[in-house]
Amino acid sequence: MLKKLLVIAILLGSIILPFDSASASSQDIKVYLDNFELKFDVQPRMVANRTLVPFRKLSESIGINVRWDGPNQTIYATGNGTDVKLVMNSRTAVVNGKNVTLDAAPFTDNSRTLIPLRFFMETFDAKVEWNQQSREIRVTSAQRDMYTMAFYALGSFERRQYIPKFDSVAYGWASIDRNGNFITARRDSAGNLIDYYWPVDHSLASTADLIYSGQSVGGEAFLMVAALDYNIINTLVHDASKTQRAINEMVSLAVARGLDGIMIDFEGIRNRADHDTTKRAFTAFIEKLSVEAKKNSLKLSVALVPPNNAFSGYEYGKIARVVDFVFLMAYDYHPRVVGDPFGHMRPEPLESIDAGIQLTLKEVPKEKLVLGVNLVHETNSSIPNVIGLAKRHNLKGVGFWLVRSLDDQKISVINRSVKLK
Repeated sequence: MLKKLLVIAILLGSIILPFDSASASSQDIKVYLDNFELKFDVQPRMVANRTLVPFRKLSESIGINVRWDGPNQTIYATGNGTDVKLVMNSRTAVVNGKNVTLDAAPFTDNSRTLIPLRFFMETFDAKVEWNQQSREIRVTSAQRDMYTMAFYALGSFERRQYIPKFDSVAYGWASIDRNGNFITARRDSAGNLIDYYWPVDHSLASTADLIYSGQSVGGEAFLMVAALDYNIINTLVHDASKTQRAINEMVSLAVARGLDGIMIDFEGIRNRADHDTTKRAFTAFIEKLSVEAKKNSLKLSVALVPPNNAFSGYEYGKIARVVDFVFLMAYDYHPRVVGDPFGHMRPEPLESIDAGIQLTLKEVPKEKLVLGVNLVHETNSSIPNVIGLAKRHNLKGVGFWLVRSLDDQKISVINRSVKLK
């Protein structure tokens, strides 16, 4: 009897084993979107040599709107001028009104609806590559139409032809001095203009020409005001008279020069107890500036580092409520190199950028968040990966530091990921 039971057990094992092996191999599959892993709460499954993954996470990661019709067990997906209909356990999909036969039917697993990855991604213009040896699927997302901006400062004149490519450009032509005063010119000991100053008109193009070059094609121009030292910020925001004077002068200059908004880039406040009063005072400064900007039909943006970076002493949520958008400086994660004013020259770690985005999104709505891409650090190969994170989280857009780092090849690389003008 025992021998008979043993034989039955072996036979059952031989039937069950292939299924278990198939499940294990499915669990080994990894999916990368723009070279950063896309993780699912239900593991990808391999059916008929096709990988199926949870549809909602997949669709949201490429900006596709989806609707689930429970009673009819049907998925509706819309985006990029394409409409898709998928019915559970049916190998017939409908794409823009035409039937398409699938190699594997969508199904439900552990309360999650799984759909064929390659079919879905390629239908919405993404590129899919399968590596059998590593069991990896690599997806390159399609071009996305989203907000783009760039920063014009620190010797960008020779690249001015790229200004009209972006939805907005922030001109780094003003700053705050050590006495807490708003200034548009600062000189070194030799009398030379340094850092963020209003440039002298060039014979080839005046400042008005530069501003108009973007506005003439529907772009917006922001006056960027920089303060890159905690003591400078502290001096300004704790002095009511200096605060009001600086706000009045910023707004007056922006209006007089025909600009569309103001971009505040105050860096140096840390997330620690001795910086708390300055953190709150900075928020109050932004709130006051917001009121005056709106009175004068000016937009307002603030550049902030993410919570997982060094200078993260900001009240993100309160600031986001009163500005048009937040520019997230998700870079400078690597240690700076001595003697290099721009820090390291390596692409930023995608894991750190992604973590910074997720932390910021806890307080800032995605519709108000623009992800910064530091072109000084990134390469033509890495730029699409950083942009891919902005697309994956469906942020308002992407912004690029710095215009002077652009060239025709970089413009082409960027345009393949996000639509430029």
